[in-house]
Amino acid sequence: MIKLSRILMVFALVGCATGSGFFAQGFKLRPYRDVTLKNGLKVTLIEDQSLPYLSLGMLIRVGSTQDPDSQRGLADMVAELLDKGTKRQTATELSDSMAQYGGEFNASAGKDATYLTASALSFHEEKIINHVAEIVATPSFAGVEIDRLRKRKLAQLKELVDEPEYVTDVAFEALLFAKHPYGQPSQGTAKGIRAIQKKHIVKHYLQYYRPSNAHLAVVGKLSPQILEHLESAFSKWEDRPVKPIERLAFPEVEGSKIWIVDKSDLQQAQIRFGHKGIARDNPDFIALRTASAILGGDFSSRLMNEIRVKRGLTYSIRSGFDTRLGEGPFEISTFTRHDKIGETVKEVLRVVREYRYQGPTEQELKEVKSLLKGQFPRALETPESLASNLLYLRFYGVPDSYLTTYLNKVDKLTTEEIRRVIKLYFHPENLKVVVYAPQRKALPQLEGVAPIEVVRPSQFQ
Repeated sequence: MIKLSRILMVFALVGCATGSGFFAQGFKLRPYRDVTLKNGLKVTLIEDQSLPYLSLGMLIRVGSTQDPDSQRGLADMVAELLDKGTKRQTATELSDSMAQYGGEFNASAGKDATYLTASALSFHEEKIINHVAEIVATPSFAGVEIDRLRKRKLAQLKELVDEPEYVTDVAFEALLFAKHPYGQPSQGTAKGIRAIQKKHIVKHYLQYYRPSNAHLAVVGKLSPQILEHLESAFSKWEDRPVKPIERLAFPEVEGSKIWIVDKSDLQQAQIRFGHKGIARDNPDFIALRTASAILGGDFSSRLMNEIRVKRGLTYSIRSGFDTRLGEGPFEISTFTRHDKIGETVKEVLRVVREYRYQGPTEQELKEVKSLLKGQFPRALETPESLASNLLYLRFYGVPDSYLTTYLNKVDKLTTEEIRRVIKLYFHPENLKVVVYAPQRKALPQLEGVAPIEVVRPSQFQ
């Protein structure tokens, strides 16, 4: 996840700050400037004179984690309804006006936050800003649009049920997180989407869509009037106090367990392994990301070497920590032939146990350091990627200096430090396993590995 020009001083700003820096090895971070509008909306401005474009990204501090149990999918429905009509324009009128100047708008909700994006040629700076402000500040949530979106989302869920990777991912988080909101899909469930009414949508919007609960990034060829345009466009978006999102504790469930999600006609088995991970603001994030990359981060990783290269059990296998506002999952993902399910599960568990107790070699650490340092600049090569990185880092409470010190911190990592975080955060004895495959083929191969429960795909619709 993971990503200025002179400012006219005629506007009363609540706060003003500039940020810039240099990466280790001479990598320069683009300059950016932070301001706060009169209504409390924080804005990050990033100038890019290379092309005549403008893009906006807005992070709203609410995600599917805040969906009520009976209304799973609410946050994502609200996000998708934003540009389906405002108090001034219908959905068609909004679409037509955006098309006239080649603009685009998208919005979706994740586990922790909702992210909106818009773009247009910089010649239309004032128009695209006004467009986004109107959508965010005055959505109408027309009943006909709610019904239309509900039908479309229910149809999409039916299609996703036929996607083995989707079903396995949803089942994995349901097993790992139990009743924790992270165990529910951000897209929602059919039952939840059917239950969502206009009153729920309006309540959610009024509760969370406030200037002080959002952060906007504006990137591109900015005019000298950029702040004037922003202040004017967003002046009608009124602020209200918003209750901070609470971090919910990860459910402490000890021991391993296997779910076999039974589907008789699958062509191959999808498999997930995982246990409790870390939150994004954990100080061991970089060391743990490096440790995970050694285990299953690229083609030369241990899991790839042992499971694919030596044994030919799969074409692809990877591991990683999905870090969130609260503790997210550590996950290993792969697939295999039906007759190799048992061998694949046992070999993955063996590799993780050995890695937990042996740690990395000096050569493994050296190779992964080169990989991570090579990937990092590419992750920030565009102004938009810098903007999204800044928004999410601040949302998760990680200082901007993470970007300026990353390469240096990776360079300084030692095998002793990697061993320390492996011992602290890797727990093979607590790995939960989800196998999406025909029960008759999977069950005999997995008996004795861990306690087994057979579940149905319909549980995850």
